[in-house]
Amino acid sequence: MKTTNPQKRSIMEQVYKLGLSSISRLNSFLPEAANSGSYILCYHAIDNDNWSFTITPNDFVKQMEYLKKSKNIVKLSEIISPDSKKDNNQVAITFDDGYESVCQNALPILRKLKIPATVFVLGDNVNPDRKEMSENKKLLSIQQIKELHQVGWEIGFHSKTHAYTRALDKNRLRKEIINGKKEFEEKLGISLRYFAYPRGIYTDKIIRTVKKAGFKAAFTVDGEALKKTIDPYRIPRTVLDRNRDMQQFKALLSPLGLWLGSKRISVLKLEEHLNYRIHKLTVNL
Repeated sequence: MKTTNPQKRSIMEQVYKLGLSSISRLNSFLPEAANSGSYILCYHAIDNDNWSFTITPNDFVKQMEYLKKSKNIVKLSEIISPDSKKDNNQVAITFDDGYESVCQNALPILRKLKIPATVFVLGDNVNPDRKEMSENKKLLSIQQIKELHQVGWEIGFHSKTHAYTRALDKNRLRKEIINGKKEFEEKLGISLRYFAYPRGIYTDKIIRTVKKAGFKAAFTVDGEALKKTIDPYRIPRTVLDRNRDMQQFKALLSPLGLWLGSKRISVLKLEEHLNYRIHKLTVNL
């Protein structure tokens, strides 16, 4: 999710940081309050640039080492499986967009720590919708995606170009999700079972298209812990962004932190939807 107003983003970020810091202090007095159950994390790039959704390799190592000690890290397919024996202390690691830094920087770290992961990739890594992605970072090649799959990573789909799906008509949605899935499966030679909504945007129309494409599950960025009973096409994940020290990271993954993060996402989604409606009304005038 992204907000179009830099001033609003700055204010929201300050409020969010203050909230996480307060939660961190509360959790230090009440350690039992930090037990958040099971959840799915959503990363993007692992690098040393200043993009808001980039985590530095150094911070990523610290986060993974903390999770390795405190949680049971499992594959995405395991954490959402209705047949798995959940211990209410599981976590799954996912990456959206499929940036090359995932292969270059995240893979060696996760391999060393023996942590499984899933990457949701774009079907067209040559002509993606850079405006919607908000950056110009290099994407994984077909060969790199195959290599990740060969070493045990699960590969999911993130649409063909990362287009703004809310504004697409039925035919364009079909090309972006259904046709895009078929085309990319032919390139990879594997079946794509999972879908991650670009920018976390999902509507009934988008969900219907995802189901028609044959995906078994789809993932949001609504920022909540997993419940015992979940809608397989609205499975929540928590997005990780930059500028989080370890205390804030730990606070984010506590019950209050996940609650605060979900409210932050709700505000961003409301703003995005209002901007879309205003734009649509303006165009139709």
